[in-house]
Amino acid sequence: MSVVPYTAGPLTTGKEVQVLKETTAAAGTKSVIFSVDAENLLVSAAIVSTSGDVNIKVYTQGGDDGQELEIISFPTISSPTSSLVMKKTAQTLQRVRVEVTYTGACSFNIRARGISGASGGVSILGSSSATASAATVTTTAAILVPSALTDRKGVVVKNNNLSGTMYVGFAMAQASSSVGYPVGPQEALALDVDSGVEVYAVADAGTIDVRLLEAGG
Repeated sequence: MSVVPYTAGPLTTGKEVQVLKETTAAAGTKSVIFSVDAENLLVSAAIVSTSGDVNIKVYTQGGDDGQELEIISFPTISSPTSSLVMKKTAQTLQRVRVEVTYTGACSFNIRARGISGASGGVSILGSSSATASAATVTTTAAILVPSALTDRKGVVVKNNNLSGTMYVGFAMAQASSSVGYPVGPQEALALDVDSGVEVYAVADAGTIDVRLLEAGG
């Protein structure tokens, strides 16, 4: 595993830096460590292309022993149809380590920004068009969000059931309990996905009522 210390100084509130940018031809793991002088951290992960799976995890380190705590885990990405950008926030300690593991050739760009407050969601800015809709997800994997809304900037997917879990992915094969991202009852998943990306889902049992918000323009 390649671990690169980031030497541009502490990441302060309002400061954004590029912490990892790689184009690789084979499987591997890249990791970078940097110091943080901000209450919270916003991590943006852009997957330009991949021939396999890409997993991105963020850990925080505190104290002299350097013990790590996982604070962010992005859904597994497998061969997105176009450039995919995801963002997540988390509280952090003095140091942060970002780790990217990939099973094939890929190109990615990871950025980090120091922020204040306790925001844990994904903001969609500058949207001039939007749509809300409802859908049902069954035990047969199917497309949930087609690549439809022009200049789409993001999607929020909510499991509106009081029971049952659905699993979300970016291809039919990813909509399964083994690799899909689980969205439990009354939970919502916010995705920064553009108009070229499709979202698929499957229910663990029965039928799940899903509510969707898409923003674009």
